[in-house]
Amino acid sequence: MKNILIHITLIITLLSCTHTPISFLIDRTEKELIGYYEVNDSIVFNIKSSDIINFLDISDTDFFTSPYTPAFNNWENYLVKKSNVTIEDLHLIGTFNDYKIGQEYRMEYQPQSDSWQLKLPKKKILPTSGDFSFIANKKYLATPNFYNSLNAHVPVFVDKDLRRMYISWLVYIIETKEQMGYTITDDSITFIFSPEEYSLSNNNYGVQESYDPDLIGKVQVAGSFNAWTEYFQMEKKGEHYYYSMPIDENINNWGEFKFIINDYNWVNPPFEARNKLGHFKGMRHYNFTYKTNFKNNIMGYSVQNDKVIFEWKLDDHDLLTYYQRSESMQYKTRNMYLYASFLKKENGHRILMEEVEDKHYRVAFKKSDFEKGKHYSFNFLVNGVLELTPNYGASNLTQTELWDETQTIRFDFVLNE
Repeated sequence: MKNILIHITLIITLLSCTHTPISFLIDRTEKELIGYYEVNDSIVFNIKSSDIINFLDISDTDFFTSPYTPAFNNWENYLVKKSNVTIEDLHLIGTFNDYKIGQEYRMEYQPQSDSWQLKLPKKKILPTSGDFSFIANKKYLATPNFYNSLNAHVPVFVDKDLRRMYISWLVYIIETKEQMGYTITDDSITFIFSPEEYSLSNNNYGVQESYDPDLIGKVQVAGSFNAWTEYFQMEKKGEHYYYSMPIDENINNWGEFKFIINDYNWVNPPFEARNKLGHFKGMRHYNFTYKTNFKNNIMGYSVQNDKVIFEWKLDDHDLLTYYQRSESMQYKTRNMYLYASFLKKENGHRILMEEVEDKHYRVAFKKSDFEKGKHYSFNFLVNGVLELTPNYGASNLTQTELWDETQTIRFDFVLNE
C-alpha cells in the first residue's frame, strides 16, 4: 500500500515516549519480562500497579470481537489516565481465552506488593505462546510499561489510509521450539504448515488479526528462494499441508519463508518459534527462517596470519533493518560499524570501521584477543543503526535471543586455530 503514513501519536502519549538513543536500540539488557512467570507446572500472571502506564476505555468499541482492529473513531475519547481509574476488579484476557472476560480469569489483589495475580496450570494456556493483557472494571484495557518490558509488542491496523497503533500487548511463551515450519533431508527441504500451531496472521496491509484455522481453503508458501515472486500451493495430507523443494543455489544456506492462507492472510510465526526474523522493530511481525547444509561459505570475517579481519562490501540490494527492512540503495551510506558480542558494552558493543574502498569497510583485531573455540556473534550497522541481514549464501549464522523484539539473524565467528 503506497504512501502509508505511520501514525504514532497515541503510542507516544500512552507510553510517555521520548527520543530513543541508539544504545537503547542495541542493548536491551535492562528490560525484563513483565506480566507473568512460571512456577513448576503453572503460570502466574502478575501485574504490578507500577507496570501500568494508562488505560483505554474500550466499552464503546468492538474490541471483544476485533481485539486487533477495534473501532476507535477518535483516540482522545478512549485514553484514560491511570490516576482517574480506581481498580475494582481486574481480569486477564489473551489468546488462550479468545480475549473474553470470565470469572475464572479474575485476578486477586495482593496488597503487600500492590499487584494482581492469577495462577493457572500450563495445560490451560493454549496455544503455548500468544499475547495477553488486563482489563480493569470490565472496560479499561491496561497499557503496560512498554519500554521496561522485553515481552511487549504493538500491532498495527490501517484506518483511513493511516497505519495506526493503539494497543500494547504482552507476550507469553511457555515452550520454545528451535525449528518450526520445515524439515530437511539430505537433498530436499519440506515446508510444513500445521494449522493448530498458529493464532495470528497478517492481512495484505500487514495488519495483525486473529487467525481461525477452521476457515482454511488453501495454503501456499512463499520465500526468499524465489525472491517472493511466486506462491507455491501446498498439498494437504491429513490435517497438515506440505510442499517440497530440492536444496540448491536458490534455497541456499539459509532463507526466509511464510505461509499464506486463502490467497490473503500471511500467517505470523508463533512467538515460541526460534527460527524467525522480524522486519519491523517493536511490532513482532516475523518471517520464518530455515537453514540448510548446502555448502560451507564463511562470510563477514577472515583469519590472516595473526589478525582477524571483519569486513563487508555493501551491495545495493543488501537488506537493512531499522524500523522497517529495506534495500541499502534506499539510504545514503555514511559509515559502517561492527557490532559484536566481544566489544565493550559501554560502547554499545560496536566500533567504527575503516572504509578501504567505496562502501567496503574493514576492521582488524589480534587473534590473541579471542578465546579459541568460543563462539561470538557479530553484524554490520550502516550509519550506526541500520542492521544488515546476512547474505543468504552465508553458512556461519546465529540467532539473536528469544525475547529480542526483531529476532535477527547475525554472523557467527569462532577461532579454531
